[in-house]
Amino acid sequence: LINLEDANEEQLARTVREIDSDSNYHGIIIQRPIPSNFNRERVVNSVSLEKDIDGFRDDSKFEVPVWLAVKRLLEESLKIGNSDKLSFVVIGKGETAGGPVIAGLGKMGLKPQVIDSRTENRDEVLRDADVIISCVGKQNIVRAKQVKKGSILIGVGTHGEDLGLRGDYDEKDIEQVAGAYTPPPGGVGPINLSYLFSTLIKATDFKPRLTR
Repeated sequence: LINLEDANEEQLARTVREIDSDSNYHGIIIQRPIPSNFNRERVVNSVSLEKDIDGFRDDSKFEVPVWLAVKRLLEESLKIGNSDKLSFVVIGKGETAGGPVIAGLGKMGLKPQVIDSRTENRDEVLRDADVIISCVGKQNIVRAKQVKKGSILIGVGTHGEDLGLRGDYDEKDIEQVAGAYTPPPGGVGPINLSYLFSTLIKATDFKPRLTR
């Protein structure tokens, strides 16, 4: 773990390249958010294809782990991989979660409605959704009164508070309405982490492992 909180763009890119050139390391993660004044493409591409285990390069060898976690929930736990009758809503379209989830659903042939800060009929869109995937990271983004009974909620977004980590919705608020939901937090996160480590293991195949 290398803390570059006060580094400029050049220092960040140089540090990443130095680590990337060391064959003892097989995966590199650049923790988001990247400062808005940095060149995102330059920073992302400073990690080589073989070590981009977050899957953020456009030409990455790997899929974004958080999308793999959501996909697993959809296909295995919620059994909707074979259904084309459900309506999907994704809240948020950020780089780390919403964007990859929207792209991943598209690859599955699903066309979710996307809610962002400019969506005017937000409540109406939510009430019509069969599956809501919230990727924002703010308190009470989804409330029970906004969703129809029996809907499925997948909470990806998290945020920190004095009392600990919280999700995009309150479990006690939605548990009587939702047909199924991931606990906020503790639902998607552990699956996401398992896919991240699975990807790291795959990355070890690309370069020979050297002992220190």
